[in-house]
Amino acid sequence: MTTFSKKGAANAPFFRVAELDDAPEILEIYNDAVHTRKSCGHTSEVTLITVIDWLESSRDKRPMWVAELSKEVVAWFAVEDFYGLPAFDRAVEVSVYVSKPHQRKGLATKALTFVSAFLDCISVSHIVACIYGHNTESINLFSKNGYQQWGRLPKIASIDSKQYDLLILGKRI
Repeated sequence: MTTFSKKGAANAPFFRVAELDDAPEILEIYNDAVHTRKSCGHTSEVTLITVIDWLESSRDKRPMWVAELSKEVVAWFAVEDFYGLPAFDRAVEVSVYVSKPHQRKGLATKALTFVSAFLDCISVSHIVACIYGHNTESINLFSKNGYQQWGRLPKIASIDSKQYDLLILGKRI
């Protein structure tokens, strides 16, 4: 197991690379987000197989991590290639998902800080987040962490027969 943060006080998160054994917890956190209709691209629950595929396709320079509190997985976050073409190798997209009981307690901010430090070590220069325009909580989180709006795709997403904007927020590392 590869770890990246020190175990400290009971309320300090412990970040580590996600493992296959974490798939059920990642699935639960993600599917809770699906139901909010505010924070992910899926409109119905994903399966355990889907999460296992995510874990198996992550790699050293584009990993998935989990955050633990008292040995319980309470969040997961990941970076992926942005756009998938060689010209964009120094850019990544970040995703952060926190379980409901642990939201609004600073955990996502700590995860974003951790990700930025990691990416700085592997020569990534830009980090992007794609956020629905109606997800004010995430927009505020990323803005508070130095991200700026770089683009807006108007009414590009369709969820429950409603159209939503997608904002592209980013920052240079």
